[in-house]
Amino acid sequence: MLRRGSAFSGYSIEATDGKVGTVADVLFDDITWQLRWLVVDTDGWLTGRKILIHPSSLEQPDLEGRAFPVELTREKVEASPGIAEDEPVSLQMDHDMYRYYWPTDGSFGGAGIVAPVILPLLPGVPNGKADRHLRSVAEVSGYAIHAVDGHIGHLETFLVDDEAWAIRYLVVDTVN
Repeated sequence: MLRRGSAFSGYSIEATDGKVGTVADVLFDDITWQLRWLVVDTDGWLTGRKILIHPSSLEQPDLEGRAFPVELTREKVEASPGIAEDEPVSLQMDHDMYRYYWPTDGSFGGAGIVAPVILPLLPGVPNGKADRHLRSVAEVSGYAIHAVDGHIGHLETFLVDDEAWAIRYLVVDTVN
């Protein structure tokens, strides 16, 4: 089903043993248009800390309750690598998060979790440098949209396929 990208903001993330936090933003790859991470505000549980949750960790959402159950424990989330709000998400951080949630030794095998493919580092982008193709849905909303013959409006939001976790359409406000 197609959903507005902004619709996920405020959804509760429910671990197997309690609430983890709420979705604050979504990060996507601007080449593949895949949603890569949910940025989760831990709502004071882990004071001042935001975490990344991969879409493959999400189970069927409770649309009425605006919640995503996840096959993770609060302990697993608490021990996860943090993200710094003032720094861009790097390819190295992306790989570190994958390795934390899906270690190669098979020690984490939660039901319903599909291990994502770990992409190789892009040529010419050293470890620790910002991922040039990782974008924030919240940040790009409002960007100006231009056709070959001039300005046509601004990006209002995205329509996301919630099964493939991919952006399918841009919603452009042409009111101006």
